[in-house]
Amino acid sequence: MTVPFVVLGMPRSRTFWISRYLSYRGRHCEHDPSRLFTSRLDIAERFRRPGYGAADTGLGMIWHEIGDLVPPDLRVAVVHRPIDDVKASARATGIPLANDQWFIDFAARLDRIDGMHFEYASLGRRPYALTLFEHCLRERFDPEWWESLRDLNLQCNSASYLSDAQRNLSGIRAVFGT
Repeated sequence: MTVPFVVLGMPRSRTFWISRYLSYRGRHCEHDPSRLFTSRLDIAERFRRPGYGAADTGLGMIWHEIGDLVPPDLRVAVVHRPIDDVKASARATGIPLANDQWFIDFAARLDRIDGMHFEYASLGRRPYALTLFEHCLRERFDPEWWESLRDLNLQCNSASYLSDAQRNLSGIRAVFGT
């Protein structure tokens, strides 16, 4: 039985790329499934599935409040990116920006999560990509797989994701308490 994993990070922190990188040999790593959750029970259901994987930008905001919903053996990784870089990338792609304090608070929450921590820029270097891969998948690192993805600038469809979240606003409120 394969243990589930999650990679958490702020928006524009390469989580979409990570979701593709960790979708390997029949395993699927979802990107931002929290935009579709309708309750906190959705979180529990997903992360109790053997081998489930997700790279998510929302769950890091509430991670400390949902610890009882995830299995204790869940493998957790956190990706950090400088706030100014996150904001610049969001602006460039038309993503609405929160206020500066929101970014500061989110970064502080990510810092406190128990798991493996990675810098955004480090994922382009083999030792860090290897560590993330083996930590999450518990598979031997595949250098050819990483090489095939390393330099790709993979982007989610931000407008579609925002639309999903808007259509699921009651679910978002139930999950995030907003």
